[in-house]
Amino acid sequence: MPTTSRPSARRGGPLGPRKPVPVAERVRRLVRLEEGLADHYAFERISTNFRLQAFVWRVPVTVPVYDEDYVLRIELDERRAVSVTAEGWRGPMRHTFGANTMCMWFPKDPPDRQWNRADRLLKLVDTAVAHLFKELYFRETGEWLGEEVHRDVPKTEQHAPLERAA
Repeated sequence: MPTTSRPSARRGGPLGPRKPVPVAERVRRLVRLEEGLADHYAFERISTNFRLQAFVWRVPVTVPVYDEDYVLRIELDERRAVSVTAEGWRGPMRHTFGANTMCMWFPKDPPDRQWNRADRLLKLVDTAVAHLFKELYFRETGEWLGEEVHRDVPKTEQHAPLERAA
């Protein structure tokens, strides 16, 4: 009995075979992605997988006005959307996917309202810091600064612990 499965791009599915990317090009892409970040934030790349183009960074940040310190954990790979988690956040968050993973844009937003690799990590970190400011302001006042797609009650599940970069 024949089995059915989705065609794989690696095997020459509807998108055709994947073209291998030389390691030197993968390194250039990583350097472009991190460009400018070290000028504004201390950061640590804690995981690198050039074959899958998967990376994890930890970026300590301070939220302006509130002087609250957090560590952003950024997970990025070509197989799924970028994930930004605020390590050390305590209490409910209004815009989150749970476990302190921030929801900074609506998944159905047009591309110009979402972060992409061409924007580089500096813009992503700045957006995350602005999001944390909005979360702290909301916690203090009950008012969300900026647009909202949903107005659900904040999630109150267990949050990730703060892990300091060495």
